[in-house]
Amino acid sequence: RDRGYTVQKKLLEQTFTEFKEIFQSEEVNGNREHPNMVLYCKKPMSDDRMIVYFCDEKGKTGVKPVETLANLLINPPDGTPDCMRGIIVVRSPLTPFAKQAVSEAGQKLPGRTPIEIDVFLEAELLVNLTECNLVPKHEVMSEDLKEQVLKRYSVKDSQLPRIQFTDPMARYFGLRRGEVVKIIRASETAGRYVTYRLCV
Repeated sequence: RDRGYTVQKKLLEQTFTEFKEIFQSEEVNGNREHPNMVLYCKKPMSDDRMIVYFCDEKGKTGVKPVETLANLLINPPDGTPDCMRGIIVVRSPLTPFAKQAVSEAGQKLPGRTPIEIDVFLEAELLVNLTECNLVPKHEVMSEDLKEQVLKRYSVKDSQLPRIQFTDPMARYFGLRRGEVVKIIRASETAGRYVTYRLCV
């Protein structure tokens, strides 16, 4: 939801007991599987869709879950147009081959927009970074707002301060290289202090 996607209201209002009844892991061939843990999200007034896939392999996460998500993105089971972006949530780090599979996912089908897969450990998602008092507010800017800011300050985007795409907040919001994020900090003198950073 923090990325601007619509999430079903019933999912947001679930109690922990209801969540466990639906998404309780089951033991399958020595691995715990989340049979229902594939979530579909869509941005309002847009064709931008995303799939969130929860994997629960024992030990390091191999290539198979990455390929499963890639196939879901290319051929969604609900028959809707393919998705360009996915998130895979894993219990343990990816193997080198799995990391390579993530980077190569967008090269499987020539002529289509490359698939983007973000990887998060479950432990990374235990805390919502946006709710931490020590983290300033981040707002991802649309292309139109980005152009307005550059015009207002008469600068090129390359002249803006930078934020690495591997930064925890950049990963949380799914920033792409070239996008700009507005950061709002509290200031004792000015009330608030606003900066703009370019994702690189």
